[in-house]
Amino acid sequence: MIQVNLLPWRESARKSKKLRFGVVSIFFIFIAILALIALHLYFRGFINDQQKLNDYLQLEINQEQTTMSALLVKQKDRLALEAQLHFIMALYDKNYQSVRFLNGLTTIMSDIVKITKLTKGGNLITLEGIAHSDEDITNFTQNIAKSPLFNQVVLTAISGDTTSAAKTFQVHFVQKG
Repeated sequence: MIQVNLLPWRESARKSKKLRFGVVSIFFIFIAILALIALHLYFRGFINDQQKLNDYLQLEINQEQTTMSALLVKQKDRLALEAQLHFIMALYDKNYQSVRFLNGLTTIMSDIVKITKLTKGGNLITLEGIAHSDEDITNFTQNIAKSPLFNQVVLTAISGDTTSAAKTFQVHFVQKG
């Protein structure tokens, strides 16, 4: 059986309920859309602020990397200068060793002993010379041994003929330092 609504006020109440439901639905949809737009704007602002911070930090990182690379270049230059300085000091010490050797040799030399040949290979020094007697050669080698500049003195040869008063000798020793 078909139900017929005989009361017209029910029909108007149903229409007003539908209308109210539509208005309220549209209102809440509008509020939801406004909330979504507000959230979108909030997060977009947050993302923009974070991007600005990231850009600033990247700029600072780049500046620090530039500074670090400049410091590395300066450190390489400093190390190169130190290496050159060490080379120059080593060269100076090597040259000064020769001067020290010759100065030390002049202090132990006497007028009686004459040096005919001087050979230096590294710190090993070989002297060949002429003296009047074995005693002069012995005194000369003792003077070398007493010197603070030389050590490991070895008299390797003494020779001479009976007709001449001169004796030839050969001495090996090591220069200290």
